[in-house]
Amino acid sequence: MTDPSNLLVIVTGEAIRQNTTGNGEMHLSVNTLELLISLSSRIRGCINPIVVDLGCSSGTELTFETISKVKDAILENSQSSNIYSVVLVVGTDIIEEAAFCLDLYLRNWLVEKKVSLVITGSMKPADILGYEGFSTIKGAIQIALEKWSKATGVLVCINNDIHSALYITKGDSQVSFKSVPTGPVGQIHRGTPRYHHSISYLLPSIHDPSFLHVNQEALSKKRVVIWTVTMSTFIPEQLLENVDGLILATPSTGSISDSLIEKLSPTWTNQIPIVIVSRCFSGHNFDDQYYRESKARYTGRNFIFENGYEELNALQARNLLIFQLAAGYYSPNPQILTS
Repeated sequence: MTDPSNLLVIVTGEAIRQNTTGNGEMHLSVNTLELLISLSSRIRGCINPIVVDLGCSSGTELTFETISKVKDAILENSQSSNIYSVVLVVGTDIIEEAAFCLDLYLRNWLVEKKVSLVITGSMKPADILGYEGFSTIKGAIQIALEKWSKATGVLVCINNDIHSALYITKGDSQVSFKSVPTGPVGQIHRGTPRYHHSISYLLPSIHDPSFLHVNQEALSKKRVVIWTVTMSTFIPEQLLENVDGLILATPSTGSISDSLIEKLSPTWTNQIPIVIVSRCFSGHNFDDQYYRESKARYTGRNFIFENGYEELNALQARNLLIFQLAAGYYSPNPQILTS
């Protein structure tokens, strides 16, 4: 554990603080500071919580503006309040996206400054039997205070599992999260975080220090669409004319029909960045070992399928491309990666 220190807790409006009214509407009813004070006696070590409430209504309302505010709150409080441990409480609907975006924003800075950022949330509202809000926040605080957590980038604490922001995905619409293909990096046992393996050697080449300085306006303006490639798939010309980038979520290891390749390249790959990923939970977007020439089909056609995109899922690829576009990675002709 680290020495007693200030703890920054950033909260949004989400299930962990919600009750249901008689007419079925959700409203915030749990005071975060009171919750933290009630938990402090159950956590080893001294914590002095500093709470920043961003006032969002639910996880589905999270935007790049909110994510940027989280980043700014961390940077500002780390300087003014000597913060080295941060917990972010969000809705679980898109917690994996929030974690991945913040990892793009902050990983290099977090590791350099030895600051932890642990994201958590509750799957159930505060007035539902089985509500896990108290235990998830307690677990997140314990993880954030650990020395090991200050060298890993963004972590997510859900149901006593510790996930890396790079690999967490929602495995079920209501009850579970998982990390693919690595599994959780650790778990909380007997009230103590225990880590199973390091993730340092697994990092893809996607983290650019320039992302730290990308503003929310630049992010919000970029229109990047995920298009799932299916049998007899088609992509409307009107769509291609009105987006800044396209993610093709393809079957298996980047399988695309010859007709679709010809439709998109070179006409559209010379105008917008088009990224190829697998539509599966995990896996590569090409594999020349088993499927010879699977890479060669796209080489020289201006499709993007390397430089860190090889193992990303479609959601991750979309967010990475938005950050790259906002950072000025691609020239009007995206044949050349400019950064």
